[in-house]
Amino acid sequence: MNNIQDYFIQIEKFIDEKAFKKAYDAAIFLADSNPNDAKVHRFLDKVNKRLSKEIKKEIDGKISQTKYLWDDREYKKLLKIYLDLNTIYPGYSNLEDKIEKLKELADRKSEQEVEKFIDFSFHTLKKMFKERDYTGVIRGCHEFFKFDRSNKKILKIYQKARYQYIKSKFPTGMLLIDKKFYDKALYYFEQLYHIAPDDRKIKKIILDLQNKLHLIDLSHKKSLIEKKYILINSILKEKKYDDAVRNLNNVLLIDNKHKKTRRLLANLNRKVLNIINDEIYNQLIQAHRILRAEYALNKNDIIQI
Repeated sequence: MNNIQDYFIQIEKFIDEKAFKKAYDAAIFLADSNPNDAKVHRFLDKVNKRLSKEIKKEIDGKISQTKYLWDDREYKKLLKIYLDLNTIYPGYSNLEDKIEKLKELADRKSEQEVEKFIDFSFHTLKKMFKERDYTGVIRGCHEFFKFDRSNKKILKIYQKARYQYIKSKFPTGMLLIDKKFYDKALYYFEQLYHIAPDDRKIKKIILDLQNKLHLIDLSHKKSLIEKKYILINSILKEKKYDDAVRNLNNVLLIDNKHKKTRRLLANLNRKVLNIINDEIYNQLIQAHRILRAEYALNKNDIIQI
């Protein structure tokens, strides 16, 4: 719209249509675009009075609809509505005092809700503890810790539940160790360690089990290699070098760093290669002799080879 008069008409039309936000924005634009035009300012003064009256009526209407929120003490929802109104019509709503009051009430209610949540959580966890549902207590405490890790009452019941849970599980873990089911025992105590990562006793048991399993693994490997070497030695006596190489490679699958096997394999590979070369050489000599003999027969001239 290029003509100021067109803006006057459009703004009044917006007001008649109760499109107060559009009228407000258009009036602001007109004022900013014509800061020194007296005619514009006179029109805007007139519009401002009408807008103030209509906007106040709209704001009051929306606020009157929030009575149930006041009754239910839904201060956060009320605060959002008031902030939205204040954002849409800054300078018209006069809601600043109400907004500050609502912020204060919302904060106070939040604190009260947190206290209620803590009390409810504590009584629920306490009941579960009495019922010896230690897993449930631990799980519930973990959920609570997502919000607050400093509450002493919850921390205390968590530590008690954790202690009782570990105490109830320990005999089963120790029985697995006594029966030498070390891999199962390790898994069992690792699960306990997730619950109590600061428990030194559990940590020591896990380290001991890891060492035991490592030694068992080494002992098992040693036994397998010894059995393989009994077979390899008998094969070497029969000079079946290809079979010996294959079995030595199988030893390396058990222990890739076995030094004796690597040395023996290197020597055997050289020996096999020399044997192959000797066989090829002998075959070539034999073929050469046959060719010479055939050539001599064809000439009826037998050559002594």
